[in-house]
Amino acid sequence: MFFSLLDIVPTVHARKPQVISRYVLPLLWNLLNANNGSAGAGNSALKTSTTRLTNTLYSCMGRALTEQASGQVPRIQDKIHEIIGS
Repeated sequence: MFFSLLDIVPTVHARKPQVISRYVLPLLWNLLNANNGSAGAGNSALKTSTTRLTNTLYSCMGRALTEQASGQVPRIQDKIHEIIGS
C-alpha cells in the first residue's frame, strides 16, 4: 500500500495539492515522529519508506514542504531537513 501512495502522490499533487496537504502530510508527520531510530528489520523498512515519501513530496512540493513543516515540532523539522539535505 505504501508504494502505491508513492506512485500516486505526484499525480494527485498536480491536480489537487490540497489533498496532499490534508491527508498525506499528516501521515508524514506521524511517520517522522514515530521513527525513533530503534533497532529492528521492520523499523529499517519504515525508515526507508518514510525517506522515500519525504523525497517524493519534496520533489512535488519543493519549499512548500519545509514551510508546512515549520508548524511542526522541531524534531520533525530536523528530520525533514536531514532527509532532503537542506
